[in-house]
Amino acid sequence: MNALKSVDLRQGNGLCLLIHCLKKKSDPPPPFHSNLFIPLEALELLVQQLLESGYQFTLPGVLLQSNRPQCSITFDDGYYNNHLFLPLAEKYRIPFLVFPNSYNIQNNMPFIWDLWKSKKSEEWPFTSVDYKGLYEDVLPEERKQLLNDQYRPFTFDELKKLAQNRFVRLGAHGHTHQPFVDAYASQFHQEIDQNLNFLGTVTDSPIEDFAFPCGLYTPHAMRQAQQEFKRVYTISGGPWHLNQKVVHRISLENSDERGTLEQQIIRSLVWWNQLKKRINMMAYTQPGLKPLIHAAKAIKSRF
Repeated sequence: MNALKSVDLRQGNGLCLLIHCLKKKSDPPPPFHSNLFIPLEALELLVQQLLESGYQFTLPGVLLQSNRPQCSITFDDGYYNNHLFLPLAEKYRIPFLVFPNSYNIQNNMPFIWDLWKSKKSEEWPFTSVDYKGLYEDVLPEERKQLLNDQYRPFTFDELKKLAQNRFVRLGAHGHTHQPFVDAYASQFHQEIDQNLNFLGTVTDSPIEDFAFPCGLYTPHAMRQAQQEFKRVYTISGGPWHLNQKVVHRISLENSDERGTLEQQIIRSLVWWNQLKKRINMMAYTQPGLKPLIHAAKAIKSRF
């Protein structure tokens, strides 16, 4: 049964999906952050279900002359494994957005959260660390260990070739992926300028889209981003209105661990899950509201 057929989006609303990593059936199990890896077979099934439910695939900002619901697909960070989507994009004619971090591609450097988990058991403290400082302390053997097709970023030439594909558009995502919160809130322009300068060497197309690193933003950062870009992307879940400048994305995870991709979308459209995400975001970006994390967990446990 295709449960997506029962989703009643208001006219003018659409879905925007976020993916980090892809994996083939023949790939070995990811040793860490396995939740980020979506099986290609599961993604193709979701594409088929969305098409059967009447969705059209398009890019945010491209309004189709149709009353059918629209769906957009985006990839964050710039993992090389994102290229695995190209055959599906060609087969089903799906345009998609890629938001790469420039530091990793320029320095042939694995992503810092993967480097962290490759040698530590504790959770990645994503809001309270200096990403660039940590990168500068990475040992050569640590870097070499993750420069495999499972975890490595695109090379410059690979990203440039990807950007030439008719279905691909690039967006900004910051230089090192540093979230603009707490002590690092002032790094917005530095991170964005470095990222945009790099993307200007990859593509001649204008960069009109920006996705917040870790999906975190303060009201000030949101205002700054809206002044710089035509569209700004969060990970708040739920539908987004096609005419709005802020695009709320649904973050998809490994269907072997989190339930089918279809189920994940349905769950994200439930109001209390959207509320929980927003409370979590506020707690991370406004230190005085940290207790709201516990309130969010309490809300989840009631339903």
